[in-house]
Amino acid sequence: MEQIKQPQISAHVSEGTRIKLDQLTRARGLRKAFVMEQALQYYFRALEELPEEAFLPARLVLSNVSFHKVVDMIENPGQSTRAMLELMKADSNSFIAKE
Repeated sequence: MEQIKQPQISAHVSEGTRIKLDQLTRARGLRKAFVMEQALQYYFRALEELPEEAFLPARLVLSNVSFHKVVDMIENPGQSTRAMLELMKADSNSFIAKE
C-alpha cells in the first residue's frame, strides 16, 4: 500500500511549549504531527466561529512605562463606581436567562 506524502511544516516554539508537547504526546501515546494538526484545526475553527475580541494574545509585551502604569493600577485601585457596586451586589441568578 502506497503512503500519501503529506507536506511538512516547521515552527519555532518556546522551550516550555516544546516540553508540554513532549509530555502530552508521551503520556497519551500520540504522534506530535497528529497533535499539531488537531490544534491547528481547532484554532482555524475558532477563528471562523468566534468574534475577534475573543482572542487574547498568549503573551503580552509591555513597554517599561506601560508596565509601571499597570503595576500602579494594581497597587492603587481607583474608587469603585456606583454602577460597579450595583453590579457586585446583584443576585448572580439575575444574570441567568429565564425560560
